[in-house]
Amino acid sequence: MASGIPVESVAAVPWEKPQMLQTRVIGVELEGGSGDPRDPHAAVLCLEDGRRILGLRAISNIKYGVEAYYTEIEGRIAKVRAVGPCSQCGLDYLRAEDELTLKDTLMGLPGC
Repeated sequence: MASGIPVESVAAVPWEKPQMLQTRVIGVELEGGSGDPRDPHAAVLCLEDGRRILGLRAISNIKYGVEAYYTEIEGRIAKVRAVGPCSQCGLDYLRAEDELTLKDTLMGLPGC
C-alpha cells in the first residue's frame, strides 16, 4: 500500500489481443507484377468503407496483423491472403480463394 491504493483493489486484468479489423474488398485495380499483362496482381484494393489501399500496404497489413480483407461474391466469403513469391515476377501478391472453388475471387472483382 505504498501508493495509498490497497493491492487487492488493483486486480490484474487479463490482456486480450485486439481483434483485427476485417474489411470487405469491393473492387480492385490490376497491374502486371512483372510488367507483363499476363501476370496480373492487385495494385490497389477498393474497400467497402471508401478507402483505397495499395496492394503492397495490404500485404504488409495482413502480414503484421493490422487489418484483414475479404471478398464476398454470391454469398461466398473468401479471405484475402498475402502469398508469394510469384513464379513469374518473384514478388509477394494478394489472393482470395473461396473454399468451394479455389478460384481467385480477387481477380474477378470489378475495377475501382
